[in-house]
Formats: sequence, structure tokens, C-alpha cells
Amino acid sequence: MIEFLKNPQTLRPTLTLRMPQFNMTDEEAATLADYLQMVMQTPSVRLGGGTSKDFTPEMARMGKQLYEVKYQCQSCHTIGSSGGYVGPNLTNVGNWMNAAWIDAWLRNPQALEPGTIEPRRAFTEEEIKALTAYLLTLKQTSQLRASSGAGAVRGGAR
Repeated sequence: MIEFLKNPQTLRPTLTLRMPQFNMTDEEAATLADYLQMVMQTPSVRLGGGTSKDFTPEMARMGKQLYEVKYQCQSCHTIGSSGGYVGPNLTNVGNWMNAAWIDAWLRNPQALEPGTIEPRRAFTEEEIKALTAYLLTLKQTSQLRASSGAGAVRGGAR
């Protein structure tokens, strides 16, 4: 969150309103991130409920297959330079979401954001874990962002 506040990236390219660059110091960004985490907490999301260490590369591979083939999430979400523009860009989701929040979102997006157009799917427990594992691999490094913009990803994504 601190990195995003210091250098906001477009999450939904089709929106005309964008978060401006505020040129915050590290301390200002950290203070604002702490505040946002405190006031935006959702009781249904157990923040200690899993970390990226709980997921295996095999789970992430399965999650990628579910994302691309079974559920075709790319019809709404962008990763790298391909995909749809209805939902948020997931290119860097592994850096700005935690496992507990992804898990809760996959279970019931409307519980976290009433009125969202994200469909509530009947995912199995295994599918939720696999999709969470895959999404956590989608990360940009600062070096990649600086040299190539928003399109570079690692972790097996396009």
C-alpha cells in the first residue's frame, strides 16, 4: 500500500478519474497506509488467515488454469497487456492484496463490496486456495516498473 500511495498505478483503465500523484514521503505514505488499514478493516477478513508461504507452486499452476480456462477471468481482468477492462488490473495484485482478503473475496465478493459486479462463483475449497496461490504470484518488482511501465509481471503470468 505504501508503494502504491507513493506511485499510484491505474487499476481500472476504463475509469476517467485517476488517483493523483501526491509526492508523499515514506513516512507520510506509511502513516496513511496504517490509517487506511485501520478504518477499512472488514470483520469477515481474518488478516492472519494465511500467507503466501501456505501455497505451493503446484497450487499456483492449478490456479492459473482455473483463471484462464475454467472461469476465464481474463475476460474482465487484465494481467500484463492482455485481458478485459471491466474489473481491476491484476498485474500487481500479489503486492497489494493479502491471502486472507483474496480468499474472502473469492468466497463472496458482495459481502466485501455490496453491489460489485464480480460474480459470486461456487468455487470449491481447493479452487479458492489455488486461485489465491496464483494471484499472490502476480507481482511487479520496482525495477521492472521503473524500466517498463505497468505491463511487466513475473510468476508465470502473461
